[in-house]
Amino acid sequence: MSALRDAFFCVLRLAAIPRTTAGHRLRVHDLRHSYVALRMLVWCEQDVDLGTMLPIIATYLGHVGLSSSQRYLQLTPDLLGEVIRRHQRRFGHVIVDREVT
Repeated sequence: MSALRDAFFCVLRLAAIPRTTAGHRLRVHDLRHSYVALRMLVWCEQDVDLGTMLPIIATYLGHVGLSSSQRYLQLTPDLLGEVIRRHQRRFGHVIVDREVT
């Protein structure tokens, strides 16, 4: 694992990416979180049923079930915006803005 970690830090240095962000040191493991967030965003943009895709995320991560994968499911600002847009398309007619007088 140290060779992988060393290579990771070498790539960070070559890409001029700081090894720490917001007071936290970046780790190879953080790539898993980023991957899941990006995959969820792409699926959301493609209007894919996320409920049916969650087991695929678990498989990608090498987990047996969803409970182990839940820690990787983070609501990022990009994903939140896409979820809001998706639900606005679907349910926007139910809640409408009205001017209060």
